[in-house]
Parts: sequence; structure tokens; C-alpha cells
Amino acid sequence: MVHISLLEGHVSPSEQQIKELAAVTAERWYIAPGVKRIEIRQNGVVGTLFVPPGPGPFPAVLDLWGMGGGLIEYRSSLLASRGYISFSLAYFGHKDLPSPPNCINVGDSYFKTAFQLLQDHPQVVSDRIGIIGLSFGCYIALRIATRTGVKPSCLVCINGPMGITKPLINADGRTDQFE
Repeated sequence: MVHISLLEGHVSPSEQQIKELAAVTAERWYIAPGVKRIEIRQNGVVGTLFVPPGPGPFPAVLDLWGMGGGLIEYRSSLLASRGYISFSLAYFGHKDLPSPPNCINVGDSYFKTAFQLLQDHPQVVSDRIGIIGLSFGCYIALRIATRTGVKPSCLVCINGPMGITKPLINADGRTDQFE
């Protein structure tokens, strides 16, 4: 819920009483009616798939977040609400992934399997699959496109890791534990 109000005059932090001229409360929906949310626990891959309403076929997006870990779904649900099948992928810090939770304990084959899961989906246009990454997810997106044999149709990298990346302990892309 977002409350938007129009206030009279100039507003400064030192003022106590401010006359509200108009106000409205808007509710932001993260998932459109008819979008299907499907939990994925398949071939060791953990994530949530969002499918737009209708028969498709649809373009698709593999959605990777950053070093916060876990499984963040709202961007994928928004993408599905706009006509893309979107797969929000967990790759560390999730209860259904190999422990410990503070290291990336899945390798390149994990990401390749996730991408192939999208390619094999009957409602996906298999040659129109992109990858979107935020922060450390940018590093993973670029790694998928250059190291795994996967050929995404586009990459979107938002705020890539600035100045630091977690050193990899092997060629498969795994890391040591981090804080």
C-alpha cells in the first residue's frame, strides 16, 4: 500500500502541522490475475516459475538475485504479469539447497540445468530466453553465458558487484563461506 498526498505550501522537516489538500492510497500488485506460480524442486534446481495467462508460447527470463541469497520472487511475478515466463532461481542461502547457507555450493551445471528447464518448457519460445541478474547475479549471468555452453538471447545486468567478487574455489564456480 502506498499513500500519496498533496500538501499545502513548502514542506520542511521542522514544520509540525501541514494541511493535506488531497490524498489517495494505491495498492501495488506484484502478480496479475491469471499468472501461475509454480514451485520448482526438480533435478536439484530450486526456484519459482511464473507463467503468464494464455497458451503461449512466451519468451522467458532466468531471474538471478544477488548476495542476499534465498529466493526473491517479486521481479519474476512482475515479468510474468507482462507476458514473460520467468524463473526466479535460488542458488544459495535457501533451505532446499546444499549447505552451508553462506556459500555458493552449486556449480555451473546447476545454472545450465535451470536454463535448460526453461528451454524444455512447452510454453517457452526456446530461442527467446534471457537472463537478468542483480548485483552478484550479474556475475552469475555473465558466467552462465560464457562458461556453460548456454546461449541466452539477451543478458540484463543491474548494478553488478562493485569492486568485490567472492573468489571461486574451483573451476565450477563454487565459493568458500562468506559473511
